Amino acid sequence: MSPYRFRPLVASLMLVGLCGSPLHLLAQPASAPAAQPAVHPDVVRLIDVWLASTVRFEAIPALSVTLAKGQTTVHAAGYGHVDAARKLPATADTIYSICSISKLFTSVAIMQLVEQGKLRLDDELAQWVPEFGLKQRDESSGPATIRGALMHAAGLPREAVGEYWSAGYAFPDRATLLQGLAGQEMVSPALSRYQYSNLGMAMLGEIVAKASGKPYNAYVRDAIIQPLALATTEPRLPNELLATRMAVGFSARKGDGSRDRVPAFETGALLPAAGFSSTMRDLGEFAKWQLRVLKTGKTEVIRAATLREMQRVQWTDPDGRTLHGLGFALSREGSDLAVGHTGSCPGHRSVVTVLPGKELGVALAINAHTPAPAPIARQVMLLAQRAPTAEAASTREPAAVAFNAADFVGRYSTQPWSAEAEVLRWGTDLAILSIPTLTPSADLTVLRHVGGDRFRAVREDRSLGVEFVFERGADGRVKQYRLWATVAPRLD
Repeated sequence: MSPYRFRPLVASLMLVGLCGSPLHLLAQPASAPAAQPAVHPDVVRLIDVWLASTVRFEAIPALSVTLAKGQTTVHAAGYGHVDAARKLPATADTIYSICSISKLFTSVAIMQLVEQGKLRLDDELAQWVPEFGLKQRDESSGPATIRGALMHAAGLPREAVGEYWSAGYAFPDRATLLQGLAGQEMVSPALSRYQYSNLGMAMLGEIVAKASGKPYNAYVRDAIIQPLALATTEPRLPNELLATRMAVGFSARKGDGSRDRVPAFETGALLPAAGFSSTMRDLGEFAKWQLRVLKTGKTEVIRAATLREMQRVQWTDPDGRTLHGLGFALSREGSDLAVGHTGSCPGHRSVVTVLPGKELGVALAINAHTPAPAPIARQVMLLAQRAPTAEAASTREPAAVAFNAADFVGRYSTQPWSAEAEVLRWGTDLAILSIPTLTPSADLTVLRHVGGDRFRAVREDRSLGVEFVFERGADGRVKQYRLWATVAPRLD
């Protein structure tokens, strides 16, 4: 067992009565005075360091992120590079294909038209799309409706005709998609099972155009994108900007660690389901819009009551694990409900998620197919709920005396057990994180100063455990730390 995997180490020490596990508080920070920042700056620094290490160790070509707390943008940054030559750095303003996050814009458009009385949620799809003639296997089924399509429970097949998700990415145009409907079948009775459907969202795009009297692209620009001032969000993929403002796409990592470059593509008639592009700065604003409307109750693009209805649990499968709203994907996050959507198109993956109960929103994208961005965004959300000052105040044993954190902060080699350990400021304490890790919220260990260059890990019960001893060189600079019989040399 590695002596540098701090949580496993401390857990094993508990078995022999030597130490307890380190502090692990994921949520419910104490209320901070009004003058305090939305998210503690040490937490923001940890998020930044961890994302940079994840890009480095997972060999992600580019990653962009925006974290919002209420109406404050807490962190907006990019890591890696947008071009294959690795010369242009990624930023929060790098453009990505956001793929299925497009469905949220289509869903909002539908709900606007419902508010205007131009359509009803229980209208049948066939009422608006005469070509909709999919064969129903179960004669007892009710009709496929707008509501069912928004919940992905209308019984529709996942895709239109064709093999457009395979090499070549030949997405159907509108005429081909509509002509192909006659040869398709429903996969289940309406409102019986969840079945994610790009085809269903394409049908909703048709309905937006017919009910509004405008082309779909023009309607979403005029009614949603421009009113929300989303300057770099478009219902298209700006492939002319590839390798400059838009990130080049790459495949999942192969066995030899390499990735293939993914060619540019257009989504054709699947645009309402998967054809938008955006930046994480813009999607951060989209997240802030949701938090703002939910908090103020004011109408902005749609009514607050409509947004609440979209983000309420509208559908659950019999297993109780699959949840969906009207357009929004839902998941349980402790006692909270997380709302948002993921996107996965050739070469790009993304996620936007909002935790209304905590007034938090995260938008994150990568220009590759592994690792999945949603678990990374979840960790950012969990870390953003940490409160170093409150954690220190709740610990049983206060720090011995003030110390200069800058003396200790930095990267340390933990080879051969793990790659590195990052020591960071953590309020009035230090914190140490073994990297790489995909679960920093669980793996972070808080270190309490006990005198000189000695620190002790904070256990889960907030008492003090194993000791970390930092050692200096002849020049007085910290050169390493010692943990039991192992030494970690400083790297920076």
